[in-house]
Amino acid sequence: MIAISAATEKNRQALINAAISYKNGFATEVAPAHRQVLNQFALGRLTIDEVVYYLEAAAPSTGPSH
Repeated sequence: MIAISAATEKNRQALINAAISYKNGFATEVAPAHRQVLNQFALGRLTIDEVVYYLEAAAPSTGPSH
């Protein structure tokens, strides 16, 4: 079993809410890099899990630097 931190789950839920808002036409500002992924979701070509994966992968790392 993989443990998911509360912060990670909170970020995931925020991404899901943003993707759904975009699909429903409620998003106001979307970075151009994210627009393509969200458009694919809105067209039914990506699942919400795929959208979250792509957006998390594109996000700058907030972990400790070594």
